[in-house]
Amino acid sequence: MLNSEKAIVMARLNKTGIDYFPFDVDFYQDEKVQFVSARFGLRGEAIITRLLCKIYRNGYYTEWNDDTALLFAKGVGDGCRDSCVKDVVHELLKRGFFDKGIFERFSVLTGRGIQKRYFEATKRYKKVEAIHEFLLVDVSKMINVSINKINVYINSENVDINPQREIEKEIEKEIEREKTSRDGIFENINEISKRLKNTMWLEQVGMKLSVSPNDLLKYYADFVDRLNLNGDVSKTERDFRAHFLNWLSQKKEKEKNLKQIQKTENNDRQYKNLCQ
Repeated sequence: MLNSEKAIVMARLNKTGIDYFPFDVDFYQDEKVQFVSARFGLRGEAIITRLLCKIYRNGYYTEWNDDTALLFAKGVGDGCRDSCVKDVVHELLKRGFFDKGIFERFSVLTGRGIQKRYFEATKRYKKVEAIHEFLLVDVSKMINVSINKINVYINSENVDINPQREIEKEIEKEIEREKTSRDGIFENINEISKRLKNTMWLEQVGMKLSVSPNDLLKYYADFVDRLNLNGDVSKTERDFRAHFLNWLSQKKEKEKNLKQIQKTENNDRQYKNLCQ
């Protein structure tokens, strides 16, 4: 995620929360939710429910970052760690329960279904304020909805900044780094790895290969360790990125094949036991 976007201070709107929200009896039959249940069990389901409560308490979205995840995990209790909460959120983003595009740009959790239920619940409110950039549903016919756009403030200078321009600046930096790499400048891999560890590029690799943030960092550290052990300590940044993506793709494929072999062997053993 872009660091510049993480620094965005959201518009201070009078968000109107709701005291309760409709909970469909088939909620846990939703495939998006079932994937979380399959991976994280009852704890995953509890995290989803608490996330919805957190969102609807404030409106139709909630800001989300590492600090939020840490405090949220404490609220879940029962020894829940923030890494588990982050993995559940990652799964929900991957499955489309939350909108990935809005999260990547604004560090905000929301979804089409969430917004549909929220605006239905508030249609009799005198006034409801909404942020244009976060909207996933059409509220143009709702006369009580006031649509605002994000204003970003730097308190020390009290100057408005266009968030789109901040994105463009970050992209320009990325392009410049790519140009440097193509020019053939070699660097120590440890310096490159530190620079890329908390970038949008690494997060996109994880999403592309369906790797949770926690596991992704473990793979990343393992990759750098292997390069050091093999004496492959100097690369261009472009080569480093390509090498990691290729290495991780092959590793995930091998793990997938190994699981399939183990599953086949287990099935064969069970079949033999039944025949005895």
